[in-house]
Amino acid sequence: MSSVIPKVIPAPFPPVSGQPVLIEWRWQLAVTLVSFVVVAGSLLVQQVAGFERSLFFWPPGGITLGIFLLRGRRLFPGVLAGHLVGYLCWLDPLLALLCAAIGTAHAALGCTLIRWAWPRGPRYVPSTRFFAIMIVAGALIPATLTAWPAWYFIEQHLHPGIGFRAGFLEWWMGDCASVIVFTPAVLLLRPSFRENGWRSVKSMLWALGQIALCVYVAWLVLSEGGPRPIMAITVLIVLGCVIALRCGVIGAIFSNMALLVVAAAIQAGFPGGPGTAGVAGMQTEFDAIIFEATAICLLVAGGFYDYWRADRELHRVSSRVLKAQEIERRRLSSDLHDGASQAIFGAIMRLRLAASGAGEGRAGGASPESEMEAVASDLSAALKDLRRTVAGLRPEMLDRSAFADVLADYCAQIEERSEADVLFSDETGGEAERLPLEVREHLFRLVQEAVSNALQHGRASVVEVTLSLSNRRPGWLRMRITDNGSGFDLAVDETKDRLHLGLRTMEERALLVGGALRIDSSPGRGTVVAVKVPLAAPAQA
Repeated sequence: MSSVIPKVIPAPFPPVSGQPVLIEWRWQLAVTLVSFVVVAGSLLVQQVAGFERSLFFWPPGGITLGIFLLRGRRLFPGVLAGHLVGYLCWLDPLLALLCAAIGTAHAALGCTLIRWAWPRGPRYVPSTRFFAIMIVAGALIPATLTAWPAWYFIEQHLHPGIGFRAGFLEWWMGDCASVIVFTPAVLLLRPSFRENGWRSVKSMLWALGQIALCVYVAWLVLSEGGPRPIMAITVLIVLGCVIALRCGVIGAIFSNMALLVVAAAIQAGFPGGPGTAGVAGMQTEFDAIIFEATAICLLVAGGFYDYWRADRELHRVSSRVLKAQEIERRRLSSDLHDGASQAIFGAIMRLRLAASGAGEGRAGGASPESEMEAVASDLSAALKDLRRTVAGLRPEMLDRSAFADVLADYCAQIEERSEADVLFSDETGGEAERLPLEVREHLFRLVQEAVSNALQHGRASVVEVTLSLSNRRPGWLRMRITDNGSGFDLAVDETKDRLHLGLRTMEERALLVGGALRIDSSPGRGTVVAVKVPLAAPAQA
């Protein structure tokens, strides 16, 4: 039996990844307007509310990073233009250009690092892992790199006499706090980021009530004999953590925004300004407390989101197992009823008729030999159907034949029963036979699911299954199932249709054998399912 079906392979499939997105002038214009409003509005609020001496309250940094994460760095020209126009309303042209360039570069660098570190692409979720990546890659690292030129070129001109320690740390913590507080607020525009945010109307009323209580308590503390930042911030931190525990991610985001606004008001009440003797140290310590409080509140909320998501996933797995059992039982019932059961029933009826005819001694009709031949034919058909059903449950050929031959036979059978070309090629040189039996079973099921999806959901005319050795990881096998079907949207919630439930099962099978699954698809561009597994079984402890 040959391991390769001798069939001409058509021209390469078109790439399934989307075409490069062109820069649309409408988005650029909209982002320019939004950036201008954010920058100019922030400067106006700072001047009206008395925050102009506070380097800590600066929403544009986090909002710009959120825009880049949502729509991509291709909007850099529009963001830079909006920042520049906004700064020109309040600053000299040279300082405006420097502020716009440094702020936009900070957001673009943060977006690049976050996307490099986040493994799930643009589907951001409010988990502890994402918040940790956002804080480190989107805040700490870019702020460290941009705070140096900001202090040297900008702060010394806006606040003459400010020292390096005060100027650098104030700018650095201001950028970090802006990312921690305002970037998650912008990401709430993405549905995946707020899937567990609005727990209930009651929870959000609790959040709003606690935020109002935060502001009221802070006002009481500040209005009695001057600023008392330690007492006010202690109350705000405690209430902020209560909001995170009670109301989830969205409540934590709102409480962080209220906390930052109150903290900026407290800092504006300090005597002097940035760099003033005796005040710089207090401002730095105060900003460090706010920075730590907002970060901890966000991470706590992300931890509760992880717990909720793990619990939901556990229920989903249980539901999928029960559904799979019921589907398999219905399939077996249907196969046995329509196939073997009907053939056996026909054989029984023939035997009864033959016995009845022999007992009555009726002449004419079919001879006993022909009746027995018909019965034997019916029983052979029933046996064939039973074998096909058993093979669907677990192909016994996996124990006896080469794995590549089993896949080749399966592809040939599917091609006979469908109008599509189902091709198979083995490029492993026999190395696939090193796979343990358990791994072969899971890979065979994975091929069944992928080919079935390509034919039923994708309406593909060509499906290609390929076995090869991994070039990057010696000792690993790579299997690809490629089709030229209609494709699908990977961003659709996997609970909404049966296709995505099957994809989730495929991913679980790959994980069970110590491998990894990657699916690349988009509407109208076909689908590629690639799985990598180790050739040898993982060592048992």
